[in-house]
Formats: sequence, structure tokens, C-alpha cells
Amino acid sequence: MLMTTNQTLHVRYNWDSDKKDWVGNYQVECTYDANDNQILYVRYNWDSDKKDWKLHYKLKFENSYTNGNLISYSDKKDWVNNTMDEYAYDDYGNMIRKTHSYWDPSISGWSSPSVYEYTYKYNEDGKIILHIDGSTKYEYDYDVNGNQTLNAIYNWNSETNDWKGVHKYEYAYDDNGTQTMFAQWLWDDEAADWIGRFKYELTFDANGNDISYIYYEWDSEAADWVKDSKIDRDYDANGNLKTRLDYSWDSEVADWVKTSKEDRDYDANGNEISRIYYKWNSEANDWVVSSKITYIYGEVTAVEEINAVASKPDGTYNLQGHKVSDNATKGIYIVVKDGKAHKVLRK
Repeated sequence: MLMTTNQTLHVRYNWDSDKKDWVGNYQVECTYDANDNQILYVRYNWDSDKKDWKLHYKLKFENSYTNGNLISYSDKKDWVNNTMDEYAYDDYGNMIRKTHSYWDPSISGWSSPSVYEYTYKYNEDGKIILHIDGSTKYEYDYDVNGNQTLNAIYNWNSETNDWKGVHKYEYAYDDNGTQTMFAQWLWDDEAADWIGRFKYELTFDANGNDISYIYYEWDSEAADWVKDSKIDRDYDANGNLKTRLDYSWDSEVADWVKTSKEDRDYDANGNEISRIYYKWNSEANDWVVSSKITYIYGEVTAVEEINAVASKPDGTYNLQGHKVSDNATKGIYIVVKDGKAHKVLRK
């Protein structure tokens, strides 16, 4: 039974269906010092014969700290030594060594300790660039502004007696510290090297709006990233999205090909009043409207709400989710925006 910080009592009861009453199961009492460190744990079990709590065991904790770091821990069960841990830290406050011992009554002393060591390396700015925790290794790198640009994870391979990659993440940033690139890599056992999984690049305008998103996939034959899709966005002076353009990469012509577009319009108060979706028609070399949504702001009457419908591929449904037609009719339905219900016309 784990107790949260400062929780001093926890009691559990079970329901006795025969007696139709609650019967005690166990009870835990905890005590803490002035720094919220637990120093006592006492557990009782319910004695059904005596109908009272019976002491099960007691744990007493003794802790020592230096500069806020725990350097030793020991507990005593029923006031007899039980276990002891000791810790060591580097100059940056990270734990680099832990020893664990248990009390051996046969020798009336502590057993030979189990030792756990942790490795940290830092750059000149004090940022971690290497961390080894048992059979796992972490590598990090940073740009000149201190932004993390690399996070690579390895596991120890006992067969080859060497580190084997698991996955790797790479990042890039603009001058404002905004992330502009993310790439994920996986380890290929056959090639004994990293292979890309996916990557994307972001571009932002002076107001922090993302205006371009490019997605890449890994080409194992070329051993390089290849473009897959792109999204361009345009905003008005108020930061509202005006236009979104979607593209796919055509490797034959080595250029972007339009696929879809979305236009939005707003009223003087910044409320969205229309949204038009387009598909690109390559034969006509022009956009073709696929659907349009008009937002009408104001109170919605009960009649409109009852008659409101939403179109789905297999038919038309009312707001209660009941199918009212097998045809995918595009009609009126209700949406909630800013906590108010509004009527929407889909054409």
C-alpha cells in the first residue's frame, strides 16, 4: 500500500453481505518529518475474532540529505534493520551511484551491497550530452542557442558487446527558438545503421503562424528523404486562417501537384461565416468546389433544432442520431461554437 505525501491514514473495509455491514480489512498509519519525508509506516490487519485492529508490522525510515539530495536511506522492520541504500551525485546534482544492502541476521550486519552506476557527460554549457543508465544509453546534442537537436537511444547488445541503436530524433529551430524540423530514425539491424522513418519541416511568418508544412518519407534505395506532401497556409491581418492549399509530390515531373484547397471568410467580429472546400481538376486545370459551409450566428429555435440534419455517406441523420433518409442529403445542422448553438448550412 503506497501512501501519498502527507497522507497519514488509510483504512480499507470490505462489505459483508451476510452481516450487511462494513468489515475492516487493513489500516495504514504514516508519519512524516518537517520536510515531508516519511519516517514511519505502520500496518494493521483486522482481527475478526477480537473485532479489532491487530499490528501486522512497522517500518521506520531513516534518511540523510546533502544539498537536498538523498545520500542514504534505511528502513527497519519492527525496529530491526531491514534494507539500506546509499547514493552519490555529480556536481550537477545527478545521481551517479547507488548501493543497496540488506540486513543479514546470520552475521548481524549488512550484506555485500549491490552497486548501480550511472554515467553523465556534459557540454560546456552544462547540458547533458551522454547518459548511461544500466543497459540503456542516451545521446543528446544542442544548437548554439541551447535548443536540443538530437535525442538518440541505444541498448546494450551482449552478443556483440556493443551498443545497438533503438530510435533517434532530430530537431531544428528558427532564430526565435520555434521548432522548424522534426525527424525520426529507426535502427536497421541488417544495415547496422539508422534509417529514416519520417520528417517534416515547418515555416512560420513574422506573427508566428505556420505558413508551410512539408512532409518527407525515407527512400531506402536512395538512402535519403523524399518529398511526399505539402500544406501552405495564408492568414488575414487578425491571424485567422484564410486559405489552405494541399499538394502532393510528383516524382516524375519533380514538382508539387495541387490536390485540395480550403477558403475561409470572416465577418467584422472575426467570426467565421463560410468555408469552401475545393478539389483540383487536372483535366480542367482549375479548382472545383466540393462543398461549402455557411455559418449563421444567432439564436437557434427548437423547430430548427428538431429539423436539423447532418449528412453522412450512408444517409442523413437528425441531431438525435436517427436516420431520416437513405440519401446523403446536405442540409441544415447545428454546431456549438463559443458555447452557443449556431445554424450551419451545408451546400
